[in-house]
Order: sequence, then structure tokens, then C-alpha cells
Amino acid sequence: MSILDFFRNEKTRGALLVKWARSDQEFLPAALSILETPPSPVRIGLLWAICLLVGLTLLWSYFGQIDILAVAQGKIQPTGRVKTIQPLETGRVAALHVENGQHVAAGEVLLELDPAEVLADEVASTSALAAYSAEGLRRQAALAVAERLQEPDSRTSPEGQAAPKIDWPRNVPKPLREREERVLRGDVGQLRVSVQSYDAQIAQKKDEEHRLENTINAEQTLIDTLRQRVAMRQALLARGSTPKAAVIDALETLQMQETQLAMQKGQLIEARAAQQVLSKDRRKTIDGFVAENAQKLAEAERQIDDLEQKSVKAHAKTGHMTLTSPISGTVLGLSVTSKNQVVTTSEEVMRIVPDDAGLEIEGYLENKDIGFVKLDQPAIVKIESFPVRAIQ
Repeated sequence: MSILDFFRNEKTRGALLVKWARSDQEFLPAALSILETPPSPVRIGLLWAICLLVGLTLLWSYFGQIDILAVAQGKIQPTGRVKTIQPLETGRVAALHVENGQHVAAGEVLLELDPAEVLADEVASTSALAAYSAEGLRRQAALAVAERLQEPDSRTSPEGQAAPKIDWPRNVPKPLREREERVLRGDVGQLRVSVQSYDAQIAQKKDEEHRLENTINAEQTLIDTLRQRVAMRQALLARGSTPKAAVIDALETLQMQETQLAMQKGQLIEARAAQQVLSKDRRKTIDGFVAENAQKLAEAERQIDDLEQKSVKAHAKTGHMTLTSPISGTVLGLSVTSKNQVVTTSEEVMRIVPDDAGLEIEGYLENKDIGFVKLDQPAIVKIESFPVRAIQ
């Protein structure tokens, strides 16, 4: 065993060597000084503490969590059936019946706009509709008269030529009724006079036809007699009992009557043709009257259809001038502050919060914080009050 091994063996070293003080150990050889000098417990403890701290740090980094705060600005508002009050028409405020925080019932008047302009449009549309309705009824009555005049027995029926009674609706005022009735009487009277004139001429031609027929029958009888007379004189002339001049006179008379008969037949044909012409002229007059009134009636009906829609629209606009509450609740966010203020279409003038409405928070996150927010995540709400200014 070498000396170095001897000193390395602790048992032999403890038995043979004496315990040296730490200051004495500094004079030992380097190898013995290292062996005899024990390590400092402070350093060992510090080393263990650092290792423990590193281990705890690794464990915390694996199991621990870091809170990320996402801040969002927002507002508290009612939930559910909050009603926004907006006018459908632009107008000037005539009366304001509510204020912020006031409780209103369903159907209660909130705001009234000046209805002068829309009322004028409604009255104009209603008046025009009544006028065209009255004209349409008048032309229908005139067409009914014309249809009766086209019947065969209308020439001898005064009732078929009279102006009919019009069943006026309630929306036609009395002045319009009287005006249209006067126009109807004038139109029907003019048509009646024209038709009566044609009927009188046709009746005259019929009488002339009857007279010519009777005359032709008489002429035919006379011609038969004259033919017998001529035959008798020719027989006497053949026997030498009468002169030839008498036969010539009888033939002349017969020829004159035959010529007269031909003229009468021509006049009969002309009278019958004239009746047809007059009948066609009569029908043409009635057809022209019917065509004119039918065209005017169609135009009036088109105007009635258009004006009915305009009247409904104007009436709806008049109703839009009064804003009422659709539900029972509290007025909030009133933007109308004074009378004569002008509000425009779709402008929000107020909100009605229902009586049973809850509250909700509407927040606006920045883009950098949206990824850290999840559903059902707890949140802390901080409410900022309005700044208070001291009034002196």
C-alpha cells in the first residue's frame, strides 16, 4: 500500500492520523488538502435550492396558467322587444306628447307631424277619384240608353230614349251628381234628336213606299183596262168599224200609263233603298255614340284604378303623420327636443323599452383580443358613470 492509498483509506487515516484544524490543513499537500477539507454546506444547500427552483419552474410552466386580459368598450342596453320609433314620412313636428323616461301604453300617441301637405294630396286624390267615378257611371248610363235605342221597338218607345236614373255611391258629392246628370241629359237628348230625325225620315220613306205600292197597284189595274181597250179598238179596226186614229190614241194612253208605272216602280225602289240608307245612318250615329262613350269609359276606369291606389297611398301617408306606441313601455333616447323640428324618413326619434325587458351588455373587442375570448367565459364588468358637472 502506498502512502497515498494509506491516506485515502479513511479508517486507517482516522486511526493513525490526528485531526488537524482547518487552518493546518492548508499546509498539507494539495491532494491531502482536498481530501481533508470538507465541502461547505452553504454551497451545497444553495445548489440544491437552485435545482429545486429550476424543477418548480418547469412544473409551473407545465401546469400553471397565465391570465390574459381582454378589455372591451361597450354599453348596457335592454334585451328583447325594444321598439325603435321611426317616421315613414319627412315632416315638421306639430306636437310632442312624451319625454325621456315617461311610461306609455300601447297605442298612445307619441308624436304628431304637420299633416297639411299630405291632407291636400289626399283631398285631391279623393276628389279626382269621385269625379272619374261619376263620369264612369254617367257613361255607363249613356251606353245603356244607346243599347235600348238599337232595339227594334225603340223607335216607338219614349221610355227607351229617356235618360235613366243613376244609382250614385256615397263618395260622389251632390254637385258632381248634378253636373254629370246634366251632361247625361244633354248627351242623351242630342242622341235622341238625331235618332228621332232618322226615325221620322224612315217613317216618311215607309209611307212613301206604301203610297207607291198602292199607286202601282192602281196603275196596274188601269193598264189592264187600257190593254183591253186597245184590243177592242184593234178588233174594230180590223172589221173597219173604227178609224185607225182611235187605235193610236188608245195605244198612246196605254204607253203613257206603262211609263208612269215604270216611274212609280223606280220611285218605290228608291224609297226602299233610302230606308236602308237611313237605317244604316241611324245605326252609325248610335255606334259612334257607343264607341265614343266606351272609349271615354275605358279611360275613366283606368284613371279610377290609378286614383284608387293613389287615394289609398295618400290616406296611408295621412295616418303616418301620427306616431303611436306599439307596446307598453318606457321612452328612451328621445331625439326630438322642440316643436317645429324637422324629422326625416327612417330617422330614429325614440325607443320604447318594454316593461318586462332585461338588460344585456354589447361590447366591442379589438382585433388583437378576439382570439382570447371564448363562449361562456367569465367577465368582469366595470361601469363608468356620466361625468358630473357642478352647477353654480
